[in-house]
Amino acid sequence: MPKRPADPFTEEERDKILRWFRKSDRFYYPFVFFLFHTGLRPSEAVALRWGDVDTENGSVTIRFSRYLGCEAATKTQHSERTIRVMPQVRDILRQLRPLHATEDSYVFINAKNGGPIEQREWPKDHWRRVLTGTKIRPRKFYATKHTFISVALTKGLNLKFIAEYCGTSVAMIEQHYGRFLASRVDDQLALLSAPPVVTQVEPRKRKTATFGGGLQFWAEKPLWNKASPTGFEPVLPT
Repeated sequence: MPKRPADPFTEEERDKILRWFRKSDRFYYPFVFFLFHTGLRPSEAVALRWGDVDTENGSVTIRFSRYLGCEAATKTQHSERTIRVMPQVRDILRQLRPLHATEDSYVFINAKNGGPIEQREWPKDHWRRVLTGTKIRPRKFYATKHTFISVALTKGLNLKFIAEYCGTSVAMIEQHYGRFLASRVDDQLALLSAPPVVTQVEPRKRKTATFGGGLQFWAEKPLWNKASPTGFEPVLPT
């Protein structure tokens, strides 16, 4: 059975969801903001620990995935990666980090007991509630990743960069997000049809040379330029 095509939110819907969390479910606002602006899989985000986050330089290393209470290596060989996050994501991580967090402490925890978020159970309450409250057409929680990729493609980011950043392959993006690439056709054609840039070159001026006494004379031209014509056509290389 073929997979359904990616069904992302628009940027307006994304921002509406984030505003709702900030107002009505503030505890999980950093979690949802992080997902929408990094393209991490939810299973990767819930497995993230503070030892893999550099809040000074704004980098995050993704090494594990968490699902149904079990942690394992990331989904594919492309998935283990270190990324630089946007400044606003870095700032949220700085504000979120507890004063006495250890390297093994989870970055995103649940509000009930401070343990890791169970990404399969969490959407049943929080994700459904936000989509109902904002009257946005329902999509799966995984659509946060789809949204990041579709926005990046629409804005013209390099395809290979997006693939490496999101821990996937160029082929997968072309297969599942091709329609967002198509939206850039006019921009790409405009680059091809743009007039060439002409650089104005100043004509060379004859330089003068001087003796020690300050007497000037015109510099000699190269010898080949002074040779008298012989009346024969120059020999061309074959």
